[in-house]
Order: sequence, then structure tokens, then C-alpha cells
Amino acid sequence: GKTEFSGKHYDLTKGKYIVCFYSLACKYCKLSAKKMTAINNSMGKNLPILYVFLGKEENLNAFWEETESEKFPYKFLTSKNFLSLSGPSLPSIFLVKDGNIIANYGYRDITDKEVRDLLSDK
Repeated sequence: GKTEFSGKHYDLTKGKYIVCFYSLACKYCKLSAKKMTAINNSMGKNLPILYVFLGKEENLNAFWEETESEKFPYKFLTSKNFLSLSGPSLPSIFLVKDGNIIANYGYRDITDKEVRDLLSDK
């Protein structure tokens, strides 16, 4: 089915996505948002990155400012829904292909190599 991010509908069962689970209060989530933006910039600024947030939406502007992150399409989830998807450690970055999670990375593990491999189908 389709899921709404920033008012647009995305069908995560078709195609490839990089879905980042971030808590607005988490230091490593902020560092990861910086890193994802750098990876996106180094790869032509067109990556299929989606952010899923835990926190209060009124704190989002501070997150954008502090991280200097690209404003990728995003959505907020309740903590119960968020944690059931993200798993126990944050940030959690999932490489999704046609609705299947093909890899899950933390802050340190994700590099442009993994992203490149996902997009080139290695």
C-alpha cells in the first residue's frame, strides 16, 4: 500500500527506498541526517531517501537547522509504531527494495557504497 510522506504518497512495495528512522532527540540520528545529506549530495542529489521521525513536530525545524539536512520527505509515527518498525537502536536505516528490507544499517555502517550497491542492484 501507499504511505504518505510530506503530503505525497509513496508506494514502498515498488522500487527502491532508503528509509531512515530518526528520533529528533538522538545525537547519532542528527549526525546520520548530516551524513545522508552528504551521501545524497555526492551522488547527484536525487536519492530516494525518506525520513521517519519520533518526536514532536514542533521540534522539527530545530532538527533541520541543527543537522543542515536536506528536507527529505518525512512522516512522524507514534512511539509504539515507530519502535516496532525501527528496532531497538537508533538511528536505523533500512534499504528497501520492492517492499522488502534488504539491509539495515546504523549510523556508522552506512556509506555511499551501500547506497550505490542498492541503486545499482549488486
